[in-house]
Amino acid sequence: HAHSIWELVRHIAGWETVFRRRLEGERITEPEAGDFPASDEVSERAWRQALAELDASHEKLLGVLAGLSTAKLDERVAGAEYTVGFLLRGLIRHNVYHAGQIALLGKAFV
Repeated sequence: HAHSIWELVRHIAGWETVFRRRLEGERITEPEAGDFPASDEVSERAWRQALAELDASHEKLLGVLAGLSTAKLDERVAGAEYTVGFLLRGLIRHNVYHAGQIALLGKAFV
C-alpha cells in the first residue's frame, strides 16, 4: 500500500511549489493537483513530464531561496505561526524523507 515513485515525484514537486509560494507571501494550503497525485497517463512521455515538473519546481524554489537574506529566516511566513527558517527546515526534512522512500522502492524492484 505504498505510494509509487511516480506519485512521490509528483508529491515532492507539488509541495516544493507550495513552499515556494509561501515564501513569496502567498497563503496556500496544499498542492493544486492534490497531495499524492496519480498520473492520468502511464507512458514514457508522461514520466519525462513528471521529472520535468520536478526539475522546474526545484529551479523556481532555488531562485527564491537565492534571494533570501539571513534576516529573512527569522520572519514569519504570511498567515502562519512559524518562521521562514522553520519552513525551510521542514522542506529539507520532507524531501530527504521522500528521497529515502524512493531509494527503498527502487531497491525493492531491482
